[in-house]
Amino acid sequence: MTENRVGSARFRLTVDDEVAIVQASGELDMATETAFEEHLRAASARRQIVIVDASTVAFADCSTLGVLAALGTDITARGRHWCVVASPFLARLLALAQLPIPTTTSLECARAHATSTR
Repeated sequence: MTENRVGSARFRLTVDDEVAIVQASGELDMATETAFEEHLRAASARRQIVIVDASTVAFADCSTLGVLAALGTDITARGRHWCVVASPFLARLLALAQLPIPTTTSLECARAHATSTR
C-alpha cells in the first residue's frame, strides 16, 4: 500500500491479486494533479484492472478530468480495464463533460464491471 497527502487531497494505492485500487479523497485540482496521475500510472503498471475510488472526492476541477481522460486513453490502448467510483460531485462533473469514462457508485459495482469486461 502506498499513501500520499497533497494539500487537502489524499491518495492511497492498494493492489490485490486482480485489481489495483487508487483511493482519492478531498479536493482534486491543479495542485494535486501530479500526485493523482502518479498513483494512477503506478496502478496501471501493476494490474490489468484499475479502479479509481473517488467516492469521497469533495471537489474536482478540469485538471482532474484531464488526468482521468489520459488514463482512460492509456489503459484502453494497452487492452486493460478500469472504472471510476464517483462521488456525487465528480459524477455531476463527469456527466457534464460527457467523457467516455466508465463510472459507478460503489466499489463492489466497479469491481464487477471491470472484471466482467475482461
